[in-house]
Amino acid sequence: MGFMPVEDVERILNNVGSYVIGVGLGRWGEPLQHPDLIDVLKLIESRGLLISFDTNGLIT
Repeated sequence: MGFMPVEDVERILNNVGSYVIGVGLGRWGEPLQHPDLIDVLKLIESRGLLISFDTNGLIT
């Protein structure tokens, strides 16, 4: 468990090609606590993908 490194996000995005139209962040944690969230979002956005995430709205 823990936060996925930005390098892993990039590797996954490189491998999915045009098979996806968006990325959903979250499920088993709080995405707003990811220390590199802005970098992850910029990376996903640079691929022209939609971004969604679930949050409780708290950063603790």
